[in-house]
Amino acid sequence: MKFTVKHALGLWLLLWLIVSAHSLLPRKQGKLYITFASAGEHFWHEQPLYGDFPETHDQYRYSPFVAALLGPWHWLPPWLGEFSGVGASWVQSSLVVAGGRISFRVSHGGTC
Repeated sequence: MKFTVKHALGLWLLLWLIVSAHSLLPRKQGKLYITFASAGEHFWHEQPLYGDFPETHDQYRYSPFVAALLGPWHWLPPWLGEFSGVGASWVQSSLVVAGGRISFRVSHGGTC
């Protein structure tokens, strides 16, 4: 059996589904939505971005510019904010697949 582009895309789709399902599982730690939403809220309300935070929050490690970009996350309802991680992983994975397709086309002289 020959491994084709359809097989590779099928594997990527399976990986997408696994990552999406995993990111929706309830976990105590490891979710960055709370950290990002909190950073955006702190930035827009001119509160400190760095320092002591509850154990449910990961330590915010990014620049104030990133906190400004994360501002809209604190206006999202929590269920939608948690789901945005799935959307982000789908966008990132789509970009990887698109980059792979472009690379394949360029390396094969645009014939694919």
